[in-house]
Amino acid sequence: MILIYLVISFMLSIAHAGFVVQIVGKNTTADKLCEYSNQLQVTAKPPPKLLVPASYDDGVSTINSFVFYDSLVTKMLMLSFIFINLVNIVL
Repeated sequence: MILIYLVISFMLSIAHAGFVVQIVGKNTTADKLCEYSNQLQVTAKPPPKLLVPASYDDGVSTINSFVFYDSLVTKMLMLSFIFINLVNIVL
């Protein structure tokens, strides 16, 4: 799974509202928002992941990447996370 400029969560507190409406519509259910929120779909054997969030993206908050990362860490899965910033690179 390769996620670049990623929208991970459809939870309204952190989702990109316009994107959510385009994908699931204005009158969607809470169950559908949960179904489309990748951080809630982490299993014990997920495929390898590469997350590439951009700190300079005004439309999609990097919080999306961090909630997904937190879900993976909570399940004690091994992973690498690379956060690229316009000024610094954190590995």
